[in-house]
Amino acid sequence: MSNNSREAPELTAASGDGGGLSEKLLNLRRLQSKMERSPYDYMSELFDIQSEFNSSLQLFYQHAAIKILPIDRDLVNVASDPISLAENLAETASFLGRVAIYYPERFALNDFPSRLFHLLCNSCRQIPSNPRFKLAHALTLVFRSVCIDQSLSLFMELQTLGDEKLTKLASNHIFQSIWDIRPNQHRTRKLQTLMFNMLLEAKDAVAMRVLVILWKLYKREVWFDEKTANAICTASFHETLGIMTVALSSLLKNKEPMIENDKDHYDSDSGVDSPLNHLTDKQSFAERLFSRLQHFKEGSEVKMMMLKLIARVIGLHQLTLLDFYPFVRKYIQPHQPDIINLLPAVVQACHDKVPCDVVKPLLIQIVNQFVNDRSRPEAITIGLNAVREICIRMPMFCPFDSKAKATPKAYEGVDFATDVLGDELLTDHDEEDDNDQEDDQMTIDDESLGTES
Repeated sequence: MSNNSREAPELTAASGDGGGLSEKLLNLRRLQSKMERSPYDYMSELFDIQSEFNSSLQLFYQHAAIKILPIDRDLVNVASDPISLAENLAETASFLGRVAIYYPERFALNDFPSRLFHLLCNSCRQIPSNPRFKLAHALTLVFRSVCIDQSLSLFMELQTLGDEKLTKLASNHIFQSIWDIRPNQHRTRKLQTLMFNMLLEAKDAVAMRVLVILWKLYKREVWFDEKTANAICTASFHETLGIMTVALSSLLKNKEPMIENDKDHYDSDSGVDSPLNHLTDKQSFAERLFSRLQHFKEGSEVKMMMLKLIARVIGLHQLTLLDFYPFVRKYIQPHQPDIINLLPAVVQACHDKVPCDVVKPLLIQIVNQFVNDRSRPEAITIGLNAVREICIRMPMFCPFDSKAKATPKAYEGVDFATDVLGDELLTDHDEEDDNDQEDDQMTIDDESLGTES
């Protein structure tokens, strides 16, 4: 190749002043455009820039007092300011990340990806926000989805630094990587196990981000399976109140969690079934959450969420949890906060597999507290609606003539049993009663006629 077509740019480290860094950026952009056209003609320049990155990295570790590499004393006077060092590292890494696509062979970048990975693992909290973002972005370019198994913990950690832009970058990288490897069932199962364990065992900030991403994967039907649904539901038992509260709220709304500084929120209704629909052991889930509710002391708002979620699971899966109904009775008061949402939730827990004598005291409590001459009109309306809905769900509260031709409107859509063993005895008994009544009526009529004559 002719010499005039290979003008090597100046690749000296930035001296800390803005002009020096700007000139370096301009040179790197020129070199990138040349590499794009003919990458393997610029291998020596690539290695020079990698060498510069490694030297700057040594200086950074020296300033950070991490001294894990020998220091080149010739570089001590170059970019000795820690902030300038971080910026220089970031620009060099950003360049190497952008040109990585031109060199698909891993050997071309030598150990740059692993050095960059360990830099962020060890020092992400010491690096200023802007260069840290550039370093993380460079890592996403060189790692892609290939190394998500190894880098998952790091990209989760990066989301906990309070940097909105970095959080979005790390979250999107995890989501895209999981999307890319979804045909590989083995790797998918491995990642699921890793994330489920992180949800339960990682520190709180990381566990919260894991929950957010699991919801995102579930709602977009990337991980739309029982394992993911049950992992999301299990977060309702998390030992940390904040994570537990977010988990309860999200399940009740069937929406992704919205947490502080999270702008990448998918707030529309996708029509995807709630994770509650896919619970593996529904009865155990309801019993376990109810047991925790009975001993919960943290706050009334969270208790109400727990109560509503238990009621929803009972109604959704037609479960039998008899102790729930006497427990919830004490909350059926007009002055109870969120009573407008609590009563419909309680109604959900009433179904025809629950014995009537268990629900009857609850029904009486609703009537006594809401449907009386001392209640306000809106309270009476709420109470009557609750009573009506319970009777629709449990028709045995209001028996009616089985021979009636028309079904009352309130019971439309309710299935009644027609093949009950021994029901003919009841029919025969009813017919005998009818005949006796007719005979009595004829006797009365005869006596009346005799008297008239």
